[in-house]
Amino acid sequence: MDEFLADDSAGAWEKVVDRLLASEHYGERWARHWLDLVRYADTNSFERDGKKPHSWRYRDYVIRSLNEDKPFDRFVLEQLAGDELPDKTSETMIATGYYRLGVWDDEPADRLLAKYDALDDIVATTGQVFLGLTVNCARCHDHKIDPIPQKDYYSLLSFFHNITPMAGGGPHIEQPLFNSDQARLSYAKSVADLEQRRNVAQANVTAIESDFSLQWKLENPDVDAAGNDLDDLRYRYYRDSWKSLPVFDELKPESQGELPGQLFDTSPTTRDTNYGFVYEGFLKVPEDGEYEFSLDSDDGSRLKIADQFILQHDGIHGEGSPKTSTMSLKSGRVPVRLEYFQALFGRGLSVSWKGPGFSRRSLSVTAGNGGEKKSRHDHKAIAEAIQKNGERILGKENFERYTKSVKNLESLKQEHVPVDMALVISEHGPQPPDTFVFYRGNPQSPRDKVEPAFPSILKAPLPDPIPASENAAEPSKSSGRRTQLARWLVSRENPLTARVTVNRLWQHHFGRGIVRSSNNFGMMGDPPTHPELLDWLASELVFQNWKLKPIHKLILMSKTYRASSEVNAEAFSKDPLNDRLWRFDMRRLSAEELRDSIHSASGVLNSKMFGPGIFSTISKEVLAGQSVPGSGWGDSSPEEQARRSIYIHVKRSLITPLLADFDFADTDSSCPVRFATTQPTQALGMINGAFTHNQATVFAARLRREADGDLRAQVRMALEVALSKKIDDPSVERGMRLIEELQAGKNINEHRAVELYCLMIFNLNEFSYLD
Repeated sequence: MDEFLADDSAGAWEKVVDRLLASEHYGERWARHWLDLVRYADTNSFERDGKKPHSWRYRDYVIRSLNEDKPFDRFVLEQLAGDELPDKTSETMIATGYYRLGVWDDEPADRLLAKYDALDDIVATTGQVFLGLTVNCARCHDHKIDPIPQKDYYSLLSFFHNITPMAGGGPHIEQPLFNSDQARLSYAKSVADLEQRRNVAQANVTAIESDFSLQWKLENPDVDAAGNDLDDLRYRYYRDSWKSLPVFDELKPESQGELPGQLFDTSPTTRDTNYGFVYEGFLKVPEDGEYEFSLDSDDGSRLKIADQFILQHDGIHGEGSPKTSTMSLKSGRVPVRLEYFQALFGRGLSVSWKGPGFSRRSLSVTAGNGGEKKSRHDHKAIAEAIQKNGERILGKENFERYTKSVKNLESLKQEHVPVDMALVISEHGPQPPDTFVFYRGNPQSPRDKVEPAFPSILKAPLPDPIPASENAAEPSKSSGRRTQLARWLVSRENPLTARVTVNRLWQHHFGRGIVRSSNNFGMMGDPPTHPELLDWLASELVFQNWKLKPIHKLILMSKTYRASSEVNAEAFSKDPLNDRLWRFDMRRLSAEELRDSIHSASGVLNSKMFGPGIFSTISKEVLAGQSVPGSGWGDSSPEEQARRSIYIHVKRSLITPLLADFDFADTDSSCPVRFATTQPTQALGMINGAFTHNQATVFAARLRREADGDLRAQVRMALEVALSKKIDDPSVERGMRLIEELQAGKNINEHRAVELYCLMIFNLNEFSYLD
C-alpha cells in the first residue's frame, strides 16, 4: 500500500496489476473459482464419504497452470483428453482427474443406474462449464426450454461412454507418476520383483498347508479337508480391465501353473483389482447321482462341469446372491473349468457343491469379498488347525518353516514400492461401446442408437475421423473421442467456450458476469447486459492465443473496474441494479478470502504452496455429527493450518464451519456463483468462534511486538494492516477510547483489551467488504 501511494507516475496502477498477475499466489486465488466449477472435493460424498486418492494433485495442477498462464485451449484439452495426447506427460494425466471429482456411491443399489448417473454428472459439468448449456436437462426427454433434443444428450454422452467407472482405488483410477522413462522402467522392475517374491512366499505357504490338509484327512477321514474334491488343478492368470467376462482363450496369460491346494484359489496374485483366472482340472465324483453346484462372485464368473457350462454369475447381483444348478454325474474324474474376473477391490469368489452322502462343501479358498464369509476349508481355518496340530503332524522343523513362511508372506503383503500416484481417467480400450437413447432416461430401456455429435443447436460439423494412432510409439488405450470433443470446444467453429470463459473472468472481478447466469447461456438464463462487450472480450481471448492474464489486465486497467462504489442518486434512480456499470458494486470477501485475510492481518499466513490438504481445527461437537463419527478428519499443526484456505481438505459431508458460514461452494455439482447470504451464524461465528478469538490474540501479540508497546501505534497499525488504508487521527482516537472503555467496563488489562479490539476489527464491514 505504501509503495503504491508513494508512486506518482502514470503507470503506478499498471505496475500493481503486473505485480499481482505475476505473483505465484495469483494461481491460488483464481484456481478456487475453477475448482468450484468442476465440483472439486477430496472425498466422494454419500454415507461413508471416503477419500478420493491423490485428488489434491488436480488442485495443484490447476494452480500451476494458471500461474504459468497456460493457454486456456490447452488447459481444456489436457483435462478432457490428457491421456490421449501424443505429448502426454504426468501433468496431462493429472489433469484428467477432472472426471473423477464428482460424487461417487461405493455401494449403489443399482450399478447400471449408478454408472449412467456418473456419466450424467460428467455431461452436466462439461456442458455447463465449457458451453454454458444445461444439456443434462435432456436426459429423460427433449429439453423443456432450450432446443436441445434428447438425442443430442446421448450423442454428447457417447464421448464419455468408454470411461472406466470410479472406484476406491486401483490402476484404472490411479497411476504412478514418473519424471523419465528410466524411472518408469525402474519402478516396473521393482514392482515385478516384489510380486514375484510375494508369489513365491504364497506358494511356500500354500504347499505346506496342502501337505497338512492331506495328512489331516488321513487322521480324520470323517472330516472334509481342503483340496479333497478337486484334482490336477491348474490355473491361468490374466491382468487387464474388463466390463464382462472376456474370451480368455484368446488372451495371453500373465502366468500359469499348478494349484497345490487343489482349490479354486486367487493366491497366485496379490492384486485387488483388474485380474482374471481360468482354472481347469478334475472333479472327483464319489458316486452316481444328482449334484447341486453353487457359484457366487463379486464380478463375473462362469462354471463348466463335464464340458457343459452350468452356471454364470453376472457380478452385478454379487456376493450373497449365489446362482445354483443341479446336474447328474457319473462317479469318477469329471472335467471342470472355472472362469473368473475381478474388476474392483476384493477377492469375491465362492464355489461349492453337495451331493449324495455329503452336505455342501466348498471348492474355493476365498468365499466372499475380503474373506468375510469363511468356510472351514479356507486359509484361515487351515492356519488355525496348523497352529493347534502343526508341530505334531508336520514335525517341528516343518512347523517352524511354516511359521517363518507366514511371517515372511505377511511382511511382503505390507511392503510397497514407493511412488507418487495421481487420480486419473482411463478407458476400457480403443473400441467404445454403442450408445443408445434411453426411454425416459432408463438405462434398462435403450431405443435408438446414436453416434458422437455436438449439440445440433450450435450447427457444429460432425467430429473429425479418429486417426488410427497419433502416437505410434504407444498403442491406443482409448477411443480418442474425448480429444475430438476437446478440440471442437476450443475451435473457431464453437464461439461459446470463449464467451463463457471471459464472462467468468468478468464475473469474478465485478461480482457478476455480463451474463449473470454464467452456467446457463440458454433461454432460461439471463441475457447479456453488454453483448457487444462480451463478444469483443471473447475475440480478444482467442486473439491472445487463449491466454487469460492479458484479459485480466485488460479488465483491470479499465475505468469501469477502477470506478468508485459511491452511490449517485440520479444514476441509482435510473439503474438501481447497476446493469450499466455506473459504479463498482461492493463485494464481500469469499469465505476463503476472509479466513486468509484474518491470518494475514495476524501475521501468521503461511505462503507454502501445494501438497496434500490440510485440516483445520473443528470442534469435537461438530465432528461427532458425521455419519461415521470421528473419522475422515486429520490434525494439522498450527503452522500448516495457517496456509491459504484453498489447501484445506474438502470433505463433502464436513465443511470447515467458518467456510460453511460464509457460503462455501456446494461441491456436489458445478457451482458457478457463490451467493453472499446474510445469516446469524456468520456474526455468531465471527464474534464467538474459537478461530477468530485465537487469531485476535495472535494479532494483538503482533501489534505489541512490532509497535514496541505503544498503544496508540498499536491501534493505528491494527487498522492500517487490517483495512489496507491510511488511518486518520479521529479513527485512532475512537480506538483508544474503546480500549479504555473495555478495560474499565470488563475489568481487564490492556493486553486483553487490545485482543478484544482486534476481534472487533475482524467484525467490521470494512474488513469483510471490498469497495
